Amino acid sequence: MNFIEGDMSKKDLDIINKNVINSDIFPWYYCAQTVTTAKDPNKHPCFTHILLPRHKFNKDVKINSSCYYFFEKIFKSFCEKNKIKVNNILRANINLQTYFKEKMGEPHVDHDFPHKVCIMYLNTVTKGSTYVFKEKIKTKKYNLLKEIKNKAGKIIIIPGEHYHSAGHCGETNEKKITCVFSFN
Repeated sequence: MNFIEGDMSKKDLDIINKNVINSDIFPWYYCAQTVTTAKDPNKHPCFTHILLPRHKFNKDVKINSSCYYFFEKIFKSFCEKNKIKVNNILRANINLQTYFKEKMGEPHVDHDFPHKVCIMYLNTVTKGSTYVFKEKIKTKKYNLLKEIKNKAGKIIIIPGEHYHSAGHCGETNEKKITCVFSFN
């Protein structure tokens, strides 16, 4: 099982800070149902900006945001640098999570077929790790395989068949912003 970690360029992170993290005009959309397979899928709502809608090998899917190409460039550059083949980008979005008293959201997989998940951490918050579990099937108890600490500019690719969960911010005034690409 491969976890690939690295960092985006300072230049790209500066552009993101100016135009996403600290922008008053970046469009965020309320998402009540973040993990559709969760016991209570409305428990941890977030705000999202869909770059490329979720699909299953649909070559005709339409890009949803002019920001897509900027983040796709970062994603593809990281994959090329690490010799990771990308056949299909299955979805891409930017998520803004807020504080919840629970440590993390519901463990889940993004697709029910083989894939990988690329997470770009766009800002640093207290707590807010990503938790990857040993399990590849839904279960009542999950065993931690790897905790990935949240740090602005970090990029990681995780094996998509493993259940994983987004950790929540540690402080009530924080917002955790990530960009997620799933692909095969």
